[in-house]
Amino acid sequence: MPMESKIYEFGSFRLNSAEKCLYQDGRPVNLTPKAVELLILLVDQPGELASKEVLIEKVWPGTFAEENNLSQQISALRKALGNPDAIETVPRRGFRFRLPVKVITTEPPERRLWARRSWLALPLAGIGAGAWWILRKPQQQPSIAVLPFLNLTGTHDNDFLCDGVTEQVIDGLAKMRGISVLARTSAFQYRDRPFDLRALGRRLGVEWILEGSIRRQGDTLRATTQLIRVADAMHVWSETFERPVAELYQLQDYVTERVVLQIRVQRIPRSKPRAAPDSEAYLAYLRGRYAWNQLSPKGYQEAIQYFEEATRRQPDFAAAYAGLADTYQRSALWESASPDESYGRARKAVDAALELDPTSPEAHSSKGLILLDYEFKFAEAERSLMRALELDPVNPTTHHRLSHVMIPQSRWRESRTYSEAALRYDPDNAPIRNHMGWHFYYAGQLDEGRQWMERVLEWKPALAGAHHFLALIRIELGDLQGAAISLKRSLELGGPNPERQGALGYVMGRQSNPVAAREIRGQLEQDSSKRYVSPQSFALIALGLGEIDEAFRQLAMAGEQHSSLMVNFRVDPLFASLRTDPRFNQIVSRCRLSIPQ
Repeated sequence: MPMESKIYEFGSFRLNSAEKCLYQDGRPVNLTPKAVELLILLVDQPGELASKEVLIEKVWPGTFAEENNLSQQISALRKALGNPDAIETVPRRGFRFRLPVKVITTEPPERRLWARRSWLALPLAGIGAGAWWILRKPQQQPSIAVLPFLNLTGTHDNDFLCDGVTEQVIDGLAKMRGISVLARTSAFQYRDRPFDLRALGRRLGVEWILEGSIRRQGDTLRATTQLIRVADAMHVWSETFERPVAELYQLQDYVTERVVLQIRVQRIPRSKPRAAPDSEAYLAYLRGRYAWNQLSPKGYQEAIQYFEEATRRQPDFAAAYAGLADTYQRSALWESASPDESYGRARKAVDAALELDPTSPEAHSSKGLILLDYEFKFAEAERSLMRALELDPVNPTTHHRLSHVMIPQSRWRESRTYSEAALRYDPDNAPIRNHMGWHFYYAGQLDEGRQWMERVLEWKPALAGAHHFLALIRIELGDLQGAAISLKRSLELGGPNPERQGALGYVMGRQSNPVAAREIRGQLEQDSSKRYVSPQSFALIALGLGEIDEAFRQLAMAGEQHSSLMVNFRVDPLFASLRTDPRFNQIVSRCRLSIPQ
């Protein structure tokens, strides 16, 4: 029989024991998994004493945990609840939950798992790795999808305006308490696709849909918006208005306010409203975001130019500096520039953004990624990303990045928790979907990882990154032939990529095909004269060929260069055979990849 699962209510809070998540007014509260487990134990017996010994035994089973660990989690809970008296300390004995608690439902978790999307499936522990269940979080507040605004101008020159308006309306609504907004990536899947609004609303799991169009005539914008209630397909609000292009920023604010008014959500912004930027600087910024979203090296180069133009036109434009930081980081990840060059510029841009706007969640999130991928400072990266979540609790990218921070520290449970949260907030985001397979690979859950990546490829067969991640899992499962096929397919779809080429060279070496492995190495050596190629890629090929000394030489160089591919070196299964060699721990130590004790 399945264990009972309870949902507790106290004050403005709702605690779901099955999801292991605390909500306040329908919004998730950021707590560590240990803190949530502790809270569940306390609220399950309100007014009763829970001894320290029992709490430690149940929250940290089979491990040595000190009372200090317990005290830190209690302190975090009091802060999250906003009431130091909610949890009473009984000196030398334990703790007692003092708030009135109401259990509003008790049922097996299987009955509460219901579809958000027919493809959003997670294998759940205890049910079996082969059983795929569809997850949807019950809506506790109004939910809305903002579809891409149509460009009725007749040319593609103004696509950036339509996408920019859509993104900024999504961002504006997301900053309001009491409303759930579908993330950009998921909403933009429905650009230029015919659909029935009621069917689409049910598929997206939202109650409202906002759609619109923009026509530009010279310096004038003519915009039409309509808000549809999914339940009956009624157009609750529709309006057409004209504005000068220079008032684009104000137009977006107006649309956001009208939607909030119609849905009858109390207008409580999560952060202080920002002053409208210079109109020309803002247009350059929107062009930069549009170029960035092309997710290509050419797009990133164009984005840098537009963001720099925005900062020249308005030197105190914090969002443009945050955009620059993200773009330089992407350049480093695509290996089109050296880590020193890309991350150095990214750090300078993010520092400027935070100096101008210390409450920018985007800037704090970007800083966290720099601290992780370049500086290898896991604790500082986590602090920056947690600050970003405090400012924007439902940002899927920040949850996704926090999962990345957990992996090199072997914090598998937290990695999965953050990855699942990112998926809930942006289920159509391909990198986020891919990352769950990445998590399974590093956590050693290979069968689950293989199933996950196969499902992703059913959804998007041409997703190069998914073929790459499936290949890594196949290597660890001993299927070298299948891994080679997946890596070749990844390179066919995505074009030259040193990380994937290095993995293919490794597989060729393992398959006793040294000629092919050395051919790949020669190609990468040629490429390195035109772009940055991480020595980690050369190390993989050397390892596949059995050239252990050369592999360590290249790995040491990769660490010295702060290649982002070295972040997970300590836990990467591909390098497991090297862990008994003293040089392995020397590299781990020099790169500061050890887990703090």
